[in-house]
Amino acid sequence: MKHIWIIKKDSSTMLFYHSFDNAPFRAIIVSGLLAALNNFSEIEIQEQGIQSIEMHDMRWTYLVSSKHNLLFIAADDKEQNSNLMRSQLEIVLNLFVIKYHIDLKYWEDGAANLKFFEKFSLTLKSLTREWKLVDESKNIGTILDILGVFQLILIKYIKIIRTYFKKKAYLQILREINQYAPLLWEWDEYRVNPQGFKVLKLYIPMVDLTKGIIDFDTSSGESIIEEENLGLEPEYMKSFFYAIIRHYNFTIKKYIDEKTWYDIQCREFLPILFSRWDHLYQLSILKELTRILLTFDVGL
Repeated sequence: MKHIWIIKKDSSTMLFYHSFDNAPFRAIIVSGLLAALNNFSEIEIQEQGIQSIEMHDMRWTYLVSSKHNLLFIAADDKEQNSNLMRSQLEIVLNLFVIKYHIDLKYWEDGAANLKFFEKFSLTLKSLTREWKLVDESKNIGTILDILGVFQLILIKYIKIIRTYFKKKAYLQILREINQYAPLLWEWDEYRVNPQGFKVLKLYIPMVDLTKGIIDFDTSSGESIIEEENLGLEPEYMKSFFYAIIRHYNFTIKKYIDEKTWYDIQCREFLPILFSRWDHLYQLSILKELTRILLTFDVGL
């Protein structure tokens, strides 16, 4: 990924731009062109929008999030895999909307100040450092897809806790979730491969109980830049995230009855499973995720 734009979709306003190779792009002008191409595809020729195009000897990959009124665009060499780039954009989207608490109501205040989003480049740089390290693995596409799916689910859990519980229970649940994270570093796998393990920390949401906001650990990039092989394997990563989800379930179920849990399953988890059914099946995580998310008595 050489360039990335984040654009307010309805007005085509550029919110954020970052270049990884210092190429002389006129970012605002280019962002207007890119947004116009997508709008033309959606309105004039009645299509869902551009997925990927080749232009100026580069591949441009689009990701639209209508529920956030955002358009994400990445540019790289035309030989790059557009599906891989889209997986990366989905992870960037999740981090961006969580960091700035963005939904459709966010734009009612007219917030669209380019300087406000400048610090997102620090998060992005840390993320792309990790991608460069993981890129040495032959399973890069699968790894990024798995990370993106589990990140989405863990963020969903945090939002469920905010929505369904009163303040006292809400804070206690979040404390128990935060306290679980350090236990992950006691795994035998961590002792065997501590550098590779640190990459996964970027995808585990932590909650700042003072500010009441979700955050992600972005500190691991600096210390492992020189590593040549992370040794991350998809099957190991799956078991890692399954353990976290089971702990979320175990903690939440102490504060609710079975009927409420089934209501959460229908409202919150079923839409994720149905909308990504084929993708989850291809990643070989559909069966286990369905069992964990849709069963009341799955223990640790």
